[in-house]
Amino acid sequence: MKYNMALLLFNLIPALPLDGGSVVRNLLLSRYSYKYATKIMTRSGKMLSILIILYNIKLMLNGQTALSYMFAGFFIFIGALKEEKNCSYIYLLNRNNKKMKKIHNLHVTQLNASKETYIRSIVDQFSPGNICKVMVYDEKGELLKELCEADIMDGFLKYGYYGKIKDIVK
Repeated sequence: MKYNMALLLFNLIPALPLDGGSVVRNLLLSRYSYKYATKIMTRSGKMLSILIILYNIKLMLNGQTALSYMFAGFFIFIGALKEEKNCSYIYLLNRNNKKMKKIHNLHVTQLNASKETYIRSIVDQFSPGNICKVMVYDEKGELLKELCEADIMDGFLKYGYYGKIKDIVK
């Protein structure tokens, strides 16, 4: 019971990727953008992880063998990096959904892709000033499907960095 309470309290520390960091980020959203609130909380997560790792080093220098803090600090740091990376994509997805409502004011760019194209290579071509529609072609050059930015971003969030257009088109 004592260890469960300690784990609960640790998880409530206001640093991403811990649950406390998500709670504080949601509170910050009333004043700041999602991107900025996430940036603040991932920095606190990275600082927490460095403090935990330094504490583990201190324990090791005092003759104690406790690598669990080192592992916890490492995983918190990696989690904070992932939150930071994914933040841009979540921001892009939300921006694109809002952008679709005012489509008549924006320039439309057509991007061509095959089923083997990585989703990330399409996402890298998105820009705030225009709407992209993605035309997916098969090996014979025949049109399989037309995708919008929201379709691509949904696929990116679902299939990850190495997902391919074929995962979306299925």
